[in-house]
Amino acid sequence: MKKCLLLLLLLSPALRAAEPPGQFKLYGDISNFASWNSREGMKDGIGLFYLLPADIQPNAVGMDLNDASAVRFVSIASRIGLTWGGYKFRNIDLKARMEADFYCANGVKSVLRLRHAWFSASTELSGKRTLRILAGQTWHPFSADLPHTLSLSCGAPFNVYNYSPQVSLTYDIFPWMKLSASAMWHTNFCSTGPNGSSSQYIEWGGIPECYVGLHFTCQGFKAKIGGNFLSIKPRLQGTYPWTDVPVLVGDKLDNWSFFAFAEFRKGDFSIKGKSLFTQSGEHLNLMGGYALHSTACDRDGNPNGTYIYTPYRTLSSWVSFGYGRKLQASLFLGYLRNLGTMQALLNTNASCIFYNNSAYNLVQAGRIAPVLKYRIGRLLLGIEYELTGAQYGDKATLNPQNGLAENDLRVVASHRVTALAACIF
Repeated sequence: MKKCLLLLLLLSPALRAAEPPGQFKLYGDISNFASWNSREGMKDGIGLFYLLPADIQPNAVGMDLNDASAVRFVSIASRIGLTWGGYKFRNIDLKARMEADFYCANGVKSVLRLRHAWFSASTELSGKRTLRILAGQTWHPFSADLPHTLSLSCGAPFNVYNYSPQVSLTYDIFPWMKLSASAMWHTNFCSTGPNGSSSQYIEWGGIPECYVGLHFTCQGFKAKIGGNFLSIKPRLQGTYPWTDVPVLVGDKLDNWSFFAFAEFRKGDFSIKGKSLFTQSGEHLNLMGGYALHSTACDRDGNPNGTYIYTPYRTLSSWVSFGYGRKLQASLFLGYLRNLGTMQALLNTNASCIFYNNSAYNLVQAGRIAPVLKYRIGRLLLGIEYELTGAQYGDKATLNPQNGLAENDLRVVASHRVTALAACIF
Protein backbone atom coordinates (compact mmCIF):
# COMPACT_ATOMS: atom_id res chain seq x y z
CA MET A 1 0.00 0.00 0.00
CA LYS A 2 2.83 2.43 0.90
CA LYS A 3 4.64 1.77 -2.37
CA CYS A 4 1.47 2.18 -4.43
CA LEU A 5 0.58 5.51 -2.82
CA LEU A 6 4.16 6.79 -3.10
CA LEU A 7 4.26 5.83 -6.79
CA LEU A 8 0.92 7.59 -7.34
CA LEU A 9 2.19 10.76 -5.68
CA LEU A 10 5.43 10.71 -7.67
CA LEU A 11 3.58 10.21 -10.94
CA SER A 12 0.96 12.89 -10.34
CA PRO A 13 3.18 15.83 -11.52
CA ALA A 14 4.09 13.87 -14.65
CA LEU A 15 0.46 13.08 -15.32
CA ARG A 16 -0.42 16.74 -15.00
CA ALA A 17 2.40 17.69 -17.37
CA ALA A 18 1.04 15.24 -19.94
CA GLU A 19 -2.35 16.98 -19.66
CA PRO A 20 -4.56 13.89 -19.46
CA PRO A 21 -8.35 14.25 -19.35
CA GLY A 22 -9.45 15.18 -15.87
CA GLN A 23 -7.65 16.98 -13.06
CA PHE A 24 -5.77 15.63 -10.05
CA LYS A 25 -5.75 17.33 -6.65
CA LEU A 26 -3.51 16.33 -3.77
CA TYR A 27 -4.74 17.15 -0.26
CA GLY A 28 -4.16 16.17 3.34
CA ASP A 29 -3.27 17.36 6.80
CA ILE A 30 -0.67 16.87 9.49
CA SER A 31 -2.70 16.61 12.70
CA ASN A 32 -1.34 16.46 16.22
CA PHE A 33 -3.76 15.61 19.04
CA ALA A 34 -3.13 15.83 22.76
CA SER A 35 -5.80 14.56 25.17
CA TRP A 36 -6.31 14.14 28.89
CA ASN A 37 -8.97 11.86 30.41
CA SER A 38 -9.97 11.98 34.05
CA ARG A 39 -11.15 8.35 34.05
CA GLU A 40 -10.52 5.05 32.32
CA GLY A 41 -13.09 4.41 29.63
CA MET A 42 -14.38 2.23 26.85
CA LYS A 43 -12.25 2.78 23.76
CA ASP A 44 -11.40 1.38 20.38
CA GLY A 45 -8.49 -1.06 19.98
CA ILE A 46 -5.71 1.46 20.71
CA GLY A 47 -7.56 4.14 22.61
CA LEU A 48 -8.01 6.81 19.93
CA PHE A 49 -11.80 6.74 20.35
CA TYR A 50 -12.86 7.45 23.93
CA LEU A 51 -16.48 6.30 23.90
CA LEU A 52 -17.80 6.33 27.48
CA PRO A 53 -16.40 6.32 31.03
CA ALA A 54 -15.97 2.79 32.33
CA ASP A 55 -18.17 1.34 35.06
CA ILE A 56 -16.98 1.23 38.65
CA GLN A 57 -14.46 -1.57 39.28
CA PRO A 58 -13.99 -1.90 43.05
CA ASN A 59 -11.17 -3.89 44.59
CA ALA A 60 -11.27 -5.76 47.89
CA VAL A 61 -11.05 -2.55 49.95
CA GLY A 62 -13.55 -0.56 47.86
CA MET A 63 -11.11 1.39 45.68
CA ASP A 64 -12.39 2.09 42.15
CA LEU A 65 -9.65 0.82 39.83
CA ASN A 66 -11.09 2.75 36.86
CA ASP A 67 -10.79 6.09 38.66
CA ALA A 68 -7.46 6.90 37.00
CA SER A 69 -6.46 9.66 34.58
CA ALA A 70 -4.42 9.30 31.41
CA VAL A 71 -2.66 11.50 28.83
CA ARG A 72 -2.11 10.71 25.17
CA PHE A 73 -0.31 12.39 22.25
CA VAL A 74 -0.91 11.15 18.70
CA SER A 75 -0.04 12.21 15.15
CA ILE A 76 -1.19 9.06 13.35
CA ALA A 77 -4.51 10.68 12.40
CA SER A 78 -2.56 12.65 9.78
CA ARG A 79 -3.81 11.75 6.34
CA ILE A 80 -3.11 12.18 2.67
CA GLY A 81 -5.47 11.89 -0.28
CA LEU A 82 -5.85 12.34 -4.01
CA THR A 83 -8.97 13.27 -5.97
CA TRP A 84 -9.57 13.11 -9.69
CA GLY A 85 -12.41 14.69 -11.62
CA GLY A 86 -13.42 16.85 -14.54
CA TYR A 87 -13.41 13.93 -16.95
CA LYS A 88 -16.40 13.29 -19.19
CA PHE A 89 -16.95 10.41 -21.59
CA ARG A 90 -19.95 11.11 -23.80
CA ASN A 91 -22.64 11.97 -21.23
CA ILE A 92 -20.96 10.23 -18.27
CA ASP A 93 -18.99 12.21 -15.64
CA LEU A 94 -16.31 10.24 -13.79
CA LYS A 95 -14.76 11.08 -10.43
CA ALA A 96 -12.46 9.21 -8.04
CA ARG A 97 -10.90 9.60 -4.60
CA MET A 98 -8.25 7.79 -2.56
CA GLU A 99 -7.32 8.67 1.01
CA ALA A 100 -5.24 7.02 3.71
CA ASP A 101 -4.05 7.75 7.24
CA PHE A 102 -1.49 6.15 9.55
CA TYR A 103 -3.69 4.28 11.97
CA CYS A 104 -1.85 2.28 14.63
CA ALA A 105 -3.66 -1.01 14.02
CA ASN A 106 -1.79 -3.16 16.56
CA GLY A 107 -1.33 -0.44 19.17
CA VAL A 108 2.45 -0.39 18.63
CA LYS A 109 3.40 0.33 15.03
CA SER A 110 1.71 2.84 12.73
CA VAL A 111 0.72 1.49 9.34
CA LEU A 112 -0.88 3.08 6.30
CA ARG A 113 -4.64 2.44 6.40
CA LEU A 114 -7.09 2.89 3.57
CA ARG A 115 -9.93 5.26 4.48
CA HIS A 116 -11.55 6.19 1.19
CA ALA A 117 -11.08 4.58 -2.23
CA TRP A 118 -13.96 5.01 -4.67
CA PHE A 119 -14.96 6.10 -8.13
CA SER A 120 -18.33 7.37 -9.30
CA ALA A 121 -20.08 7.67 -12.63
CA SER A 122 -23.01 10.06 -13.10
CA THR A 123 -25.20 10.83 -16.07
CA GLU A 124 -28.09 13.15 -16.77
CA LEU A 125 -31.33 11.44 -17.70
CA SER A 126 -34.50 12.88 -19.17
CA GLY A 127 -35.99 15.77 -17.24
CA LYS A 128 -32.52 16.88 -16.03
CA ARG A 129 -32.48 14.10 -13.44
CA THR A 130 -29.09 12.71 -12.50
CA LEU A 131 -28.24 9.08 -11.85
CA ARG A 132 -25.00 8.46 -9.92
CA ILE A 133 -23.34 5.14 -9.18
CA LEU A 134 -20.45 4.88 -6.71
CA ALA A 135 -18.25 1.85 -6.06
CA GLY A 136 -15.56 1.57 -3.40
CA GLN A 137 -14.98 2.42 0.24
CA THR A 138 -16.44 5.59 1.77
CA TRP A 139 -18.68 6.80 4.60
CA HIS A 140 -21.56 4.61 5.71
CA PRO A 141 -24.83 6.48 4.86
CA PHE A 142 -25.65 6.68 8.58
CA SER A 143 -22.26 8.34 9.18
CA ALA A 144 -21.93 10.77 6.28
CA ASP A 145 -23.13 13.83 8.26
CA LEU A 146 -20.86 14.60 11.21
CA PRO A 147 -21.46 16.97 14.15
CA HIS A 148 -19.38 19.97 15.23
CA THR A 149 -16.68 18.15 17.20
CA LEU A 150 -12.91 18.10 17.46
CA SER A 151 -12.08 14.63 18.82
CA LEU A 152 -11.33 11.74 16.49
CA SER A 153 -14.47 9.85 17.53
CA CYS A 154 -16.70 12.52 15.89
CA GLY A 155 -19.35 12.17 18.59
CA ALA A 156 -19.36 8.36 18.91
CA PRO A 157 -21.11 6.50 20.51
CA PHE A 158 -23.91 9.06 20.18
CA ASN A 159 -23.11 9.45 16.50
CA VAL A 160 -22.21 6.82 13.92
CA TYR A 161 -18.59 6.53 12.81
CA ASN A 162 -18.13 3.99 10.02
CA TYR A 163 -16.83 3.79 6.48
CA SER A 164 -17.36 0.61 4.48
CA PRO A 165 -16.83 -0.92 1.03
CA GLN A 166 -20.04 -0.40 -0.90
CA VAL A 167 -21.91 0.04 -4.13
CA SER A 168 -24.28 3.01 -3.97
CA LEU A 169 -26.88 4.49 -6.29
CA THR A 170 -28.33 8.01 -6.09
CA TYR A 171 -31.21 9.22 -8.25
CA ASP A 172 -32.77 12.70 -8.47
CA ILE A 173 -36.52 12.25 -8.04
CA PHE A 174 -36.98 16.02 -7.94
CA PRO A 175 -34.43 18.88 -7.82
CA TRP A 176 -34.98 18.98 -4.04
CA MET A 177 -35.28 15.23 -3.31
CA LYS A 178 -32.97 12.28 -3.99
CA LEU A 179 -33.33 8.56 -3.54
CA SER A 180 -30.25 6.62 -2.46
CA ALA A 181 -29.56 2.93 -1.99
CA SER A 182 -26.40 1.09 -0.94
CA ALA A 183 -25.08 -2.43 -0.50
CA MET A 184 -22.17 -2.55 1.97
CA TRP A 185 -19.62 -4.91 3.46
CA HIS A 186 -17.55 -4.97 6.68
CA THR A 187 -13.79 -4.38 6.94
CA ASN A 188 -12.55 -1.84 9.51
CA PHE A 189 -15.83 -1.72 11.42
CA CYS A 190 -17.45 -5.09 12.12
CA SER A 191 -20.10 -6.82 14.16
CA THR A 192 -19.13 -8.56 17.38
CA GLY A 193 -19.71 -12.20 18.22
CA PRO A 194 -18.27 -15.38 19.75
CA ASN A 195 -14.89 -14.71 18.09
CA GLY A 196 -14.81 -11.00 18.93
CA SER A 197 -15.18 -8.24 16.34
CA SER A 198 -14.87 -9.78 12.88
CA SER A 199 -16.08 -9.51 9.29
CA GLN A 200 -16.67 -13.27 9.20
CA TYR A 201 -20.20 -12.89 10.62
CA ILE A 202 -21.46 -10.96 7.59
CA GLU A 203 -19.46 -13.25 5.30
CA TRP A 204 -21.19 -16.31 6.75
CA GLY A 205 -24.53 -14.49 6.55
CA GLY A 206 -24.06 -14.21 2.79
CA ILE A 207 -26.06 -10.96 2.44
CA PRO A 208 -24.56 -7.44 2.21
CA GLU A 209 -25.68 -4.74 4.57
CA CYS A 210 -28.42 -2.80 2.75
CA TYR A 211 -29.53 0.84 3.00
CA VAL A 212 -32.32 2.90 1.43
CA GLY A 213 -32.90 6.58 2.11
CA LEU A 214 -34.32 9.91 0.94
CA HIS A 215 -32.38 13.19 0.91
CA PHE A 216 -34.00 16.64 0.89
CA THR A 217 -32.44 20.09 0.23
CA CYS A 218 -34.00 23.56 0.16
CA GLN A 219 -32.31 26.96 0.63
CA GLY A 220 -29.87 26.22 3.44
CA PHE A 221 -31.93 23.33 4.81
CA LYS A 222 -30.93 19.69 4.41
CA ALA A 223 -32.62 16.57 5.75
CA LYS A 224 -32.23 12.81 5.42
CA ILE A 225 -34.18 9.74 6.49
CA GLY A 226 -33.06 6.17 5.95
CA GLY A 227 -33.31 2.55 6.95
CA ASN A 228 -30.69 -0.17 7.18
CA PHE A 229 -30.81 -3.99 7.17
CA LEU A 230 -28.01 -6.23 8.41
CA SER A 231 -28.06 -10.03 8.55
CA ILE A 232 -25.22 -11.85 10.29
CA LYS A 233 -24.40 -15.44 11.19
CA PRO A 234 -22.55 -15.57 14.54
CA ARG A 235 -21.42 -19.19 14.09
CA LEU A 236 -20.71 -21.38 11.09
CA GLN A 237 -20.20 -24.58 13.08
CA GLY A 238 -21.45 -25.95 16.38
CA THR A 239 -21.75 -29.31 18.08
CA TYR A 240 -24.70 -31.64 18.04
CA PRO A 241 -26.39 -31.62 21.48
CA TRP A 242 -25.03 -34.08 24.04
CA THR A 243 -22.17 -35.06 21.70
CA ASP A 244 -18.83 -33.73 20.49
CA VAL A 245 -19.81 -34.12 16.83
CA PRO A 246 -19.23 -30.88 14.85
CA VAL A 247 -22.13 -29.81 12.62
CA LEU A 248 -23.00 -26.90 10.37
CA VAL A 249 -25.53 -24.67 12.14
CA GLY A 250 -28.20 -22.28 10.91
CA ASP A 251 -27.47 -19.38 13.29
CA LYS A 252 -28.83 -16.08 11.97
CA LEU A 253 -29.63 -12.62 13.31
CA ASP A 254 -31.50 -9.96 11.31
CA ASN A 255 -31.21 -6.32 12.40
CA TRP A 256 -33.15 -3.22 11.33
CA SER A 257 -31.96 0.32 12.02
CA PHE A 258 -33.30 3.78 11.12
CA PHE A 259 -32.10 7.37 11.29
CA ALA A 260 -33.26 10.95 10.66
CA PHE A 261 -30.96 13.93 10.13
CA ALA A 262 -31.56 17.65 9.65
CA GLU A 263 -29.27 20.64 9.15
CA PHE A 264 -29.84 24.37 8.69
CA ARG A 265 -27.22 26.93 7.68
CA LYS A 266 -27.48 30.70 7.44
CA GLY A 267 -24.40 32.85 7.18
CA ASP A 268 -21.87 31.83 9.83
CA PHE A 269 -24.45 29.93 11.89
CA SER A 270 -25.33 26.27 11.54
CA ILE A 271 -27.34 23.77 13.53
CA LYS A 272 -27.67 20.05 12.86
CA GLY A 273 -28.91 16.95 14.61
CA LYS A 274 -29.50 13.25 14.18
CA SER A 275 -31.61 10.56 15.85
CA LEU A 276 -30.94 6.84 15.47
CA PHE A 277 -32.74 3.66 16.40
CA THR A 278 -30.42 0.70 15.97
CA GLN A 279 -30.41 -3.03 16.52
CA SER A 280 -26.95 -4.50 17.10
CA GLY A 281 -25.31 -1.21 16.18
CA GLU A 282 -21.82 -2.05 17.42
CA HIS A 283 -20.38 -2.05 13.87
CA LEU A 284 -21.46 1.60 13.66
CA ASN A 285 -19.38 2.50 16.75
CA LEU A 286 -22.59 2.76 18.76
CA MET A 287 -23.36 0.87 21.94
CA GLY A 288 -25.05 -2.36 20.89
CA GLY A 289 -24.93 -6.10 20.47
CA TYR A 290 -27.09 -9.18 20.87
CA ALA A 291 -27.72 -12.12 23.15
CA LEU A 292 -28.65 -15.80 22.97
CA HIS A 293 -32.44 -16.20 23.00
CA SER A 294 -33.06 -19.94 22.56
CA THR A 295 -31.93 -23.11 20.83
CA ALA A 296 -33.57 -24.31 17.64
CA CYS A 297 -35.11 -27.77 17.22
CA ASP A 298 -35.61 -30.13 14.32
CA ARG A 299 -39.00 -31.38 13.10
CA ASP A 300 -39.12 -33.95 15.88
CA GLY A 301 -38.64 -31.27 18.55
CA ASN A 302 -35.04 -32.19 19.35
CA PRO A 303 -32.30 -29.50 19.61
CA ASN A 304 -30.17 -29.45 16.46
CA GLY A 305 -27.24 -27.28 17.60
CA THR A 306 -28.53 -24.02 16.08
CA TYR A 307 -28.91 -20.93 18.28
CA ILE A 308 -31.51 -18.17 17.99
CA TYR A 309 -30.42 -14.65 18.98
CA THR A 310 -32.16 -11.43 20.01
CA PRO A 311 -30.66 -7.97 19.32
CA TYR A 312 -30.11 -5.19 21.82
CA ARG A 313 -31.87 -1.98 20.74
CA THR A 314 -30.39 1.49 21.25
CA LEU A 315 -31.86 4.96 20.84
CA SER A 316 -29.31 7.76 20.42
CA SER A 317 -29.59 11.42 19.47
CA TRP A 318 -27.34 14.43 19.16
CA VAL A 319 -27.55 18.09 18.23
CA SER A 320 -24.70 20.52 17.58
CA PHE A 321 -24.46 24.26 17.01
CA GLY A 322 -21.67 26.17 15.29
CA TYR A 323 -20.93 29.84 14.68
CA GLY A 324 -18.04 31.60 12.98
CA ARG A 325 -15.51 31.05 10.23
CA LYS A 326 -11.97 32.09 11.14
CA LEU A 327 -12.84 31.75 14.81
CA GLN A 328 -15.55 29.12 15.31
CA ALA A 329 -17.33 28.21 18.51
CA SER A 330 -19.55 25.13 18.66
CA LEU A 331 -21.44 22.96 21.12
CA PHE A 332 -22.29 19.25 20.97
CA LEU A 333 -25.05 17.59 23.01
CA GLY A 334 -25.62 13.83 22.91
CA TYR A 335 -27.82 11.26 24.62
CA LEU A 336 -28.30 7.50 24.29
CA ARG A 337 -30.55 4.92 25.91
CA ASN A 338 -30.22 1.16 26.06
CA LEU A 339 -33.70 -0.18 25.23
CA GLY A 340 -32.81 -3.80 25.94
CA THR A 341 -33.42 -6.89 23.85
CA MET A 342 -36.46 -7.68 21.73
CA GLN A 343 -36.94 -11.10 23.32
CA ALA A 344 -36.04 -12.82 26.57
CA LEU A 345 -32.53 -14.15 27.17
CA LEU A 346 -31.86 -17.85 27.41
CA ASN A 347 -29.17 -17.15 29.98
CA THR A 348 -27.84 -13.97 31.58
CA ASN A 349 -24.25 -15.26 31.75
CA ALA A 350 -21.68 -13.03 30.06
CA SER A 351 -20.76 -15.88 27.68
CA CYS A 352 -24.25 -15.66 26.12
CA ILE A 353 -24.14 -11.88 25.50
CA PHE A 354 -22.10 -10.19 22.73
CA TYR A 355 -21.98 -6.43 23.29
CA ASN A 356 -19.65 -3.56 22.43
CA ASN A 357 -16.93 -3.43 25.11
CA SER A 358 -19.02 -5.94 27.14
CA ALA A 359 -20.97 -2.96 28.49
CA TYR A 360 -24.40 -4.60 28.32
CA ASN A 361 -25.16 -3.24 31.79
CA LEU A 362 -25.20 0.31 30.38
CA VAL A 363 -28.55 2.01 31.04
CA GLN A 364 -28.08 5.49 29.52
CA ALA A 365 -25.42 8.09 28.82
CA GLY A 366 -25.08 11.76 27.90
CA ARG A 367 -22.40 14.21 26.76
CA ILE A 368 -21.85 17.94 26.48
CA ALA A 369 -18.83 19.16 24.50
CA PRO A 370 -18.01 22.82 23.73
CA VAL A 371 -15.35 23.40 21.06
CA LEU A 372 -13.27 26.40 20.02
CA LYS A 373 -11.37 26.43 16.70
CA TYR A 374 -9.14 29.10 15.18
CA ARG A 375 -7.78 29.18 11.63
CA ILE A 376 -4.62 31.04 10.67
CA GLY A 377 -4.26 30.46 6.95
CA ARG A 378 -3.49 26.76 6.60
CA LEU A 379 -2.95 26.32 10.32
CA LEU A 380 -5.82 25.06 12.49
CA LEU A 381 -5.79 25.25 16.28
CA GLY A 382 -8.57 23.85 18.45
CA ILE A 383 -9.54 22.81 21.94
CA GLU A 384 -12.49 20.72 23.12
CA TYR A 385 -13.86 19.86 26.54
CA GLU A 386 -16.08 16.80 26.99
CA LEU A 387 -18.19 16.00 30.02
CA THR A 388 -19.62 12.50 29.62
CA GLY A 389 -21.80 10.70 32.10
CA ALA A 390 -22.96 7.08 32.00
CA GLN A 391 -25.36 5.10 34.16
CA TYR A 392 -24.71 1.42 34.78
CA GLY A 393 -26.52 -1.36 36.62
CA ASP A 394 -25.63 -4.67 38.19
CA LYS A 395 -24.64 -7.40 35.72
CA ALA A 396 -25.31 -10.13 38.27
CA THR A 397 -29.04 -9.33 38.45
CA LEU A 398 -29.75 -8.75 34.77
CA ASN A 399 -33.44 -8.83 33.86
CA PRO A 400 -33.79 -12.02 31.73
CA GLN A 401 -36.89 -10.64 29.97
CA ASN A 402 -35.13 -7.70 28.31
CA GLY A 403 -31.42 -7.99 29.11
CA LEU A 404 -31.37 -4.72 31.09
CA ALA A 405 -29.44 -4.06 34.28
CA GLU A 406 -32.10 -2.48 36.46
CA ASN A 407 -30.62 -2.90 39.96
CA ASP A 408 -27.84 -1.13 41.88
CA LEU A 409 -27.83 1.82 39.47
CA ARG A 410 -24.86 4.20 39.64
CA VAL A 411 -23.57 7.11 37.56
CA VAL A 412 -19.94 7.70 36.60
CA ALA A 413 -18.58 10.76 34.81
CA SER A 414 -15.43 11.63 32.94
CA HIS A 415 -13.77 14.90 31.95
CA ARG A 416 -11.78 14.98 28.74
CA VAL A 417 -9.76 17.79 27.19
CA THR A 418 -8.47 17.51 23.62
CA ALA A 419 -6.16 19.98 21.90
CA LEU A 420 -5.41 20.01 18.18
CA ALA A 421 -2.69 21.63 16.08
CA ALA A 422 -2.95 20.84 12.37
CA CYS A 423 -1.50 22.02 9.09
CA ILE A 424 -3.95 21.55 6.19
CA PHE A 425 -2.75 21.37 2.61
